[in-house]
Amino acid sequence: PLCCPSRSGLLSGFNAYNTGVMNNFPPKGGATAFDDANTIAVLLKQQGYQTALLGKYLNNYTEALAPYIPPGWDLFLDVEKGSWFNYDYVRGRSQASTAGTGQILHNTLYNTYFIRDEALKFIDQNADQPFFLYWAPKAPHGPATAAPEDLNKFLDFKYNAPSLHEADVSDKPEYVRNKEYEDEDGEADDDHADFPVKQLQSIQAVDRSIKALIDKLAAKGILEKTVIIFAGDNGYMWGEHGLWKKGQPYEESIHEPL
Repeated sequence: PLCCPSRSGLLSGFNAYNTGVMNNFPPKGGATAFDDANTIAVLLKQQGYQTALLGKYLNNYTEALAPYIPPGWDLFLDVEKGSWFNYDYVRGRSQASTAGTGQILHNTLYNTYFIRDEALKFIDQNADQPFFLYWAPKAPHGPATAAPEDLNKFLDFKYNAPSLHEADVSDKPEYVRNKEYEDEDGEADDDHADFPVKQLQSIQAVDRSIKALIDKLAAKGILEKTVIIFAGDNGYMWGEHGLWKKGQPYEESIHEPL
């Protein structure tokens, strides 16, 4: 359960063993490992759809490929790096079967709201024809910075799963017993204590944005003939069995909303 293998699967329809994207970064993963010649955007573009990708594309895209624009996108807007209020992004377009070259631009609008507004404009411009919108907000990805109006929400939230900070892990694999996972980012459990609250706060702007997109579809009279697929790219652990983040073979990490 990692970002890039999962997102490669969403775009291509194949699992990691078929895409070759086994990790988030080279040599066995990242955007450079992904074959972008036969994605859902390419196929739909060939059938006359207007296509847009707004938000996060694939890990290592910014470092290795930008401002390259993969084939199949009428609007490609990658917002991945930088702070939530001060960031560069790539904007451009490509043809159905050939790549394009975009521009690297700068913005200071809270990034969830930025791609929300771009999505609303895309629907406005294409409501009278078939379109495919791939809307991929960064939230609640770390560091999970909330919109200003959400900073005081969920401050009393306490996560209390039965497996949280499990004292007896004698029945668990060696890496769990030895707590090797704590060394990945040099963080102990206490460093994560407020992260669930930050994730809950940052997802509020996503929820409001989804409502805005649905309201726009309704206002354009096309909600009932629009297919909406809601999915995550991986699960996340909040301290179950002493584990944090993702990439672990446990239910909380491998389950995705769909």
